[in-house]
Amino acid sequence: MRSKGKAAGIIIILLTFFTFCGFMAMMVAPREKTAEEGGLRIIYNPEKDGKAGQAHLILAEVNSTDAPDSLQVNLYYYRDSQFKKSELYRLGGTDYFGVEIPGGPLGSRIYYYLEAVDGAGNRVVLPETATDDFQTEYDYFKVRFEGKASFILLVLHIVLMMAALFLLIHALYYAIYYLQTGEKSDPLVITVNWGIITFFITGFPIGWVIEKQVLGNYWEGIPFGWDITDSKTLIILVLWLIFIILRRAGKISLKTFARWVIINTIITILLFLIPHSL
Repeated sequence: MRSKGKAAGIIIILLTFFTFCGFMAMMVAPREKTAEEGGLRIIYNPEKDGKAGQAHLILAEVNSTDAPDSLQVNLYYYRDSQFKKSELYRLGGTDYFGVEIPGGPLGSRIYYYLEAVDGAGNRVVLPETATDDFQTEYDYFKVRFEGKASFILLVLHIVLMMAALFLLIHALYYAIYYLQTGEKSDPLVITVNWGIITFFITGFPIGWVIEKQVLGNYWEGIPFGWDITDSKTLIILVLWLIFIILRRAGKISLKTFARWVIINTIITILLFLIPHSL
């Protein structure tokens, strides 16, 4: 039995390691976008968050091997159901061009794209999917104008979210051990319950207050919108609650519950690894 328990522990350690690697990969993943045609190239590192009521600086690197002095770089931003144009200006003698997008109220968004044209007739658009005919928000860069969240609430939110993830991974250990040994494990259900209680507290009451401070709304996910952070939080909670309720009602066995703990934990980790508010 000990060897089986040791195997469960090894699985948990490996899963925790890969989860940590996933978080690190998200943090260091390059966000730089590049488009090139002929001798013309544009490089841009989009920042998705701006401060409510303040103009947002757009800064791009543009260079051309063909008549670089004739470069023209434009910004097209979508406001009032139409695209408006602003010219980016060269900063000194560098290859950097900049302009400011007008600020917006708390929670508002502006969608935009960049265009560069040189004297040789080369034209580059970034993102390359952008057109003058607005289709979907995913075809453009986006700036969301935000307020400032309470530092204490933000720290508490992060700590409780990590605690919930830790508890659910711990429950995964109990589930694997139970399925391997057949030894009934009371901590399995208890750990799941505390993990979901912790997740609910940080994802909803605390999450709602933070979202109100940052975006001016309490909720932008399903069923009122498609915000990825809100939506995945709701999906995780509902996913776990279904099987907690079924177990408490005696509709599924402990063995079935343990199997679903494994599946739900893996799904939860994968959803955690989706970046916030894509």
